[in-house]
Amino acid sequence: MFAVKGIRTDPRFFDPHVRWMAILEILVMVMIACLIGYAIGWALRNEPVESLREIVAQLETDNEALLASKRDSAEHLHLSQKQLIHAQQAFTLKLNNAKQETDSLTIELSKFKQELTRVKESATTPTDLQQLETEAGALRYRFKQLEFQNQELEENNRKLKRELEESIANHIRKLHSQPMHPFVRPVEMNERDDLTLIKGIGPFIEKRLNMLDIYTFRQISEFTPEIVEQVTKAIEFFPNRIVRDNWVGQATNLL
Repeated sequence: MFAVKGIRTDPRFFDPHVRWMAILEILVMVMIACLIGYAIGWALRNEPVESLREIVAQLETDNEALLASKRDSAEHLHLSQKQLIHAQQAFTLKLNNAKQETDSLTIELSKFKQELTRVKESATTPTDLQQLETEAGALRYRFKQLEFQNQELEENNRKLKRELEESIANHIRKLHSQPMHPFVRPVEMNERDDLTLIKGIGPFIEKRLNMLDIYTFRQISEFTPEIVEQVTKAIEFFPNRIVRDNWVGQATNLL
């Protein structure tokens, strides 16, 4: 109290009233100092809080986009599985029909052979032999026709198998290579920029843009209002966020 208020600590100069007033004044000064410190702390805290709020909003957006991407992937996979199942069913149906025709032809050939053997055994006169030769020639011609039809069926079976394999391979290549949303001009695989350098684009949003075949600052700098609207819908981003964060301007500067 001597340092702050100049009050002596010697008991000979003790004055309760002066000491109580000094204590109250010191408490008031401490309270004012605390309030000033609290105000300064609040002012310094405001900017980090806003930054944290933006981070939370970005994380919520990324989470929503991730859920949407999961739903899209599940639907796309389900559709692909249905198409593959339909193709397999169609192929199985054609193959079964071909097998039935082959079995029918085999049975018919067996009957012809049995009939030919029976006729040979029952023939006793030259007329019967001549008739037998005629019937045998007809049977041989029919046999050749059946063999030719059987070969055609086997060839069709092989073609069906090749077509199914090619269809499956083409479908898989299409899933891996075809862009989902061709909004912008295509780029080479080595033309890639770090899109997270643009404020407002995090790692997850960068992946969503890559899914749209958007990899470079040049592509973003060429965004038109129509492309901005399409990209916003595709990545399920906050409306007007692309314009508000000025992605096009930032990409132009970085370019």
